[in-house]
Amino acid sequence: MSLHQMFIEPLTYAWMIKGLLIACLVSLALGLLGCFLVLRRLSLMGDALAHTVLPGIVIAFLISNSRASLPLLIGASVVGFITTLLINGIHLKSRVKEDAAMGIVYSTLFAIGVVLLTAFASHVDLDPDCVLYGDLLGVPETSIWVMLTVAGMIIVGIILFYKQLLITAFDAQLSNALGISSAWTHYIFMGFLSLVLVTSFEAVGSVLVVAMLIAPGATALFWSDRLPRMLVIAGALSIVSAVSGLYISVWLNCSPAGAIVCTAFIFFVVSLLVSPRYGLIARALRAARLRRKILLENILKEAVKVADYSESPIPLATLQATLKMPAGALLRGSKRLQQRKEATLTSSTLTLTPAGIAEGERILRNHRLWELFLSREFELPEDHLHRDADDIEHIMTPELAAALAVHLDDPRLDPHGKPIPPSRSN
Repeated sequence: MSLHQMFIEPLTYAWMIKGLLIACLVSLALGLLGCFLVLRRLSLMGDALAHTVLPGIVIAFLISNSRASLPLLIGASVVGFITTLLINGIHLKSRVKEDAAMGIVYSTLFAIGVVLLTAFASHVDLDPDCVLYGDLLGVPETSIWVMLTVAGMIIVGIILFYKQLLITAFDAQLSNALGISSAWTHYIFMGFLSLVLVTSFEAVGSVLVVAMLIAPGATALFWSDRLPRMLVIAGALSIVSAVSGLYISVWLNCSPAGAIVCTAFIFFVVSLLVSPRYGLIARALRAARLRRKILLENILKEAVKVADYSESPIPLATLQATLKMPAGALLRGSKRLQQRKEATLTSSTLTLTPAGIAEGERILRNHRLWELFLSREFELPEDHLHRDADDIEHIMTPELAAALAVHLDDPRLDPHGKPIPPSRSN
């Protein structure tokens, strides 16, 4: 199959153009709102509302006997509002946690919707498959204009209420203290969310709605700590996922909604692995670097004590015994110190260079300053000081060490009566 057949030829069909437009608009609106759900740890709320619009749609159809958008929108919005009230009411008035309240409410209301849908399937023109997967490639042109309007409203709403949404997303108590009602902001946001869910439900189904509410925002969180950038990344990921997934569904002749969700999941997994700050690979590398740093600093600190701050050769067996360290780890650390010109290594001894002595004294100074600080400020017993100091010594900055020395009146001895090495910067 040529590139023209893969990418250009599908665009000659009207259903493909309409599918791309509706998929991008729905995914964009859901992705932007999903950022706030992810930040507020309310991802399950989106899932709850996505499922509970079903009974609202079915009841509205049964009452109006019409598939016009307005009755369905009203019915689903009413049920969505009731869902929010029920979840908050159960959570606030009982010992049930919020996530459990969400699970109880949305599963019950969704079950009611399924019962109504199946019980009246012979009389009602609603397809159960449409509930899950939608009809992305068969949407009428009016749905595109409706979704375009809704997506525009969402973007404008986020711009207008950005300050309120930002503050309530991170600190509802601060929001209330500043005169911004977190409750009203919550209900306004849920109103926007219900509007998007209702208008997109028939076109894309609940599978895509739930996934695109969570995946783009969760993925964007790996790449930015700032909300404006997070919104841009989530919006871009939503559109790219929609376009890529729709093309994949055409090539493989599979469900468009499922393909879009799988594409969004791939972006999430890739970000989970390779994000430079929060990815698993980056975290593993940082952890490995920290372990190596601790290993080298422990060797230097112990070598300085054993050699009594001199360049005397130290038997490796002595270091191994005092450090209680495997011989292989000690040898690897010693070789690394030799590469850094902080020590010279022979088959049986390790000798610190002046640079190694200075670094070892710095670590030992950090350790004993922190022990003294804990002893004076918290009156901890001597046998409780060493472990905490072992952890802090490796992350204490020179600025913190200097401030600590000033706070402790430039001490000479630690709580055990051992000398604290002087600062080399003095």
